[in-house]
Amino acid sequence: MTRSTLTPLPLGLMRLVHLTTLALATALVAACGGADDGPPAAPLPAAVAPTITAQPAAAVTVAEGSSAALSVAAESNAGALSYQWRSGTAPTVIDGATGASYTTPAASLVDDGKLFSVEVSNSAGTTISANATLLVTERSWSAPSVPRNAQEAGDRVTDTGTLAVAVDSTGATYMVFGEARPNGAIGLRISYTPSGQTVPQYTSWLGASDLPANVSEHDVKVVASDNGHVLAVWRRGLRDDIGGTIAFALLQPGGGSWSGGGFFSGADGASPAAAYVGNGVFEIVWRQLASSESTAYDIVASRLAFNSTTPNGQVLGTESIEAESANALAPQIASDGAGNVLIAFSTSADVDRTYGNTRTAAATSWTAANAQQFSGSFPMALSSMAMNAQGRAVVLMRSSLTQVYVSQYQFAGNESGWIGDAQYVANYNPNTVVEPVAVFGAGNDFSIVSVHNFGRSLSQWPCNAEGCGSLQSILISSLDNAFTQLRAGRDAAGNVIVLVGQDQGNSLGVMAGAMRWHAGRNEWRPLAYAGTLGSYHLNGPLQLAVRPDGSASAIYPAAIDDQTFVRAWHFR
Repeated sequence: MTRSTLTPLPLGLMRLVHLTTLALATALVAACGGADDGPPAAPLPAAVAPTITAQPAAAVTVAEGSSAALSVAAESNAGALSYQWRSGTAPTVIDGATGASYTTPAASLVDDGKLFSVEVSNSAGTTISANATLLVTERSWSAPSVPRNAQEAGDRVTDTGTLAVAVDSTGATYMVFGEARPNGAIGLRISYTPSGQTVPQYTSWLGASDLPANVSEHDVKVVASDNGHVLAVWRRGLRDDIGGTIAFALLQPGGGSWSGGGFFSGADGASPAAAYVGNGVFEIVWRQLASSESTAYDIVASRLAFNSTTPNGQVLGTESIEAESANALAPQIASDGAGNVLIAFSTSADVDRTYGNTRTAAATSWTAANAQQFSGSFPMALSSMAMNAQGRAVVLMRSSLTQVYVSQYQFAGNESGWIGDAQYVANYNPNTVVEPVAVFGAGNDFSIVSVHNFGRSLSQWPCNAEGCGSLQSILISSLDNAFTQLRAGRDAAGNVIVLVGQDQGNSLGVMAGAMRWHAGRNEWRPLAYAGTLGSYHLNGPLQLAVRPDGSASAIYPAAIDDQTFVRAWHFR
């Protein structure tokens, strides 16, 4: 019998066999549910649409002209979140509103009550937020203030009626008013109030010349350019039909110190008017006594450059655009800001007539406009004029039969000219000197605002290039000659603000009031009925400037304790 002999394994190989056997045993134990195992891993949750953790505010209240901020917060277990804001009862997508927050455009009254919501999406679906309601509070007039930075009682205007107000391209307000100088004479002051504020930051005397106590409201103008430069022009000297010379002063952007000024001497200038032509150029126009005889007048215009390259001003030229016109009345001027200018004036020789002269952006001299476009069926006297940025001018005239006529002029290169004949609009009040005014809306649409029916009714006529529509009543008073003054302006959205002086009767006197035509709502809204714009009696001319954003500033002399003080209102 043979005995087999086993050869021992090498030590390293034995260790390998041992470890392998141990691993297999461990695996078998694990497969059989060994006592050392933990609980099984939970399955991944199913992908779902986003969960909104913070809804937009249920209601957001903003002032008219301001923006509202809306926001939402959400969580996702299925990838990145995306957002799409919507508006309206039947929601429509708001282009570009694709963030967790959204800021609305400047709110109008037509936005009052508008609903906003947001769709929040991920790879699994979409969740829609609750609605947020936008509440818009209407603009209102601020409490009356003194239009100067020092609030002393030295703003007394002693019934001069020298008031003007303008707004520059930044929204800053410039107000010019007469005031008693330290020596007791009357001079002009100008104040500067930055955009969004109601307290003037800067006030200075305007020129060194004293003013007569009875200077007319028409004798001071202030005009702002599109780059912040400001021109003030006024008549100085004796107050009669033809007395005085024309003075001007220039103010740098931002309400800084006066950087230039001067005056046009010669034959007794009177009643200046001014407009910003564009490209840093202003145009001043006035009437002066003709040199050849004492019963005729010249209508004179002068161009003035005032911009960053000519900070002290430069007179580009003075031109007599109408020579020796018998009994010419005060001229008016309007421009589209792109170089086109229209000047109009009336005469009272044998019969009243209104004439016009134009200067296009490419022209180097004035061109006489077709006077027949103004004449209509009866003699005409110029009431007011306006021009929009498209070069469309509206000229309002009052006939000898107390009727209102309108002529339109369109600047269009070589095709410039009057559009049809003067159109009859309506009867006019023969017992008041309140002239009708025209204000442009969107495009070439405009409204004529007028006092009529013996001063008892305030109305508007909506018009366009083809003609004017039916009368729309604004206010009706129970008193004859109740409406004593009228000013109007419009904003970029076509809303019209009308400022009026309204006689409340012998015991209450004349108060200032305002109305606004809201283009979006197609209705007149009472901004402030007569008497609530201020508790003071109106003791001089109203002046109004309306900004493109719908805010406005007003200024007028107020009677306080038998004295006259300047007061300013801001509609914000």
